[in-house]
Amino acid sequence: MWVQFISSFVKLLVYSAFSLYNANYQQIGIRKGDDRV
Repeated sequence: MWVQFISSFVKLLVYSAFSLYNANYQQIGIRKGDDRV
């Protein structure tokens, strides 16, 4: 039970962190692109 709970919690944490990283990376990439242009 604890193993399943921890594994699901870790998956959720990794998924949220990955989505936030992608969003921030895209925003930074767009800003850098605008600055270069």
